[in-house]
Amino acid sequence: FPVTIGVLFRFTPATFQFEELHTFAPIDGYNGNNILNLGKLAFLNGKLYGTCPEGGANGFGVIYSFELATGIYTKRFDFPAGYNCIFGLTRTTNTVLLGSIAFGGPDNGGLLYAFDSSVDSFSILTSFVDDNVGGNTGVLGYWPLGEPLLASNGNIYIQTNGGAIGGGGALVRYDPTLSTSISDFQYFEAVDGNNP
Repeated sequence: FPVTIGVLFRFTPATFQFEELHTFAPIDGYNGNNILNLGKLAFLNGKLYGTCPEGGANGFGVIYSFELATGIYTKRFDFPAGYNCIFGLTRTTNTVLLGSIAFGGPDNGGLLYAFDSSVDSFSILTSFVDDNVGGNTGVLGYWPLGEPLLASNGNIYIQTNGGAIGGGGALVRYDPTLSTSISDFQYFEAVDGNNP
């Protein structure tokens, strides 16, 4: 299989066996030469859910599912042009998954999103503003890196890599009950750690 396209595989530790489950293709999403997918898979209702950073109808990647019992791969959502999804998904409920777009989006600084697998609907929870293109990042910063974390209190946490007050990003908390994002911590200086 072509190394530049990527595969979904299963590894059995007891026997050290690799088994190819699916070979990605441009129309269904793939991992190409230009962008690495750094994300993890989420298991939900007998299916693995993941993202591809390239391919799909718009060329900017997809959300997909892979049913373990049948081996069926299904493209669930095509990311719009300008969305660069290099991270995986976090399970929240029986149907909803969370993810982040590191770059791009409506305000060019990435976004936090929810995907409802029961109806294949995509919704933006927070759009981050990239001040390098003329906006104002405020206290949230921009370029969220990694998968969102769902805490036991129901809040969702993610780190931004740049911007915010000190320029070094922020720890952002999204409160689903209020539908708002709040900066819990600012990365002010390199001495304290910045640009997570």
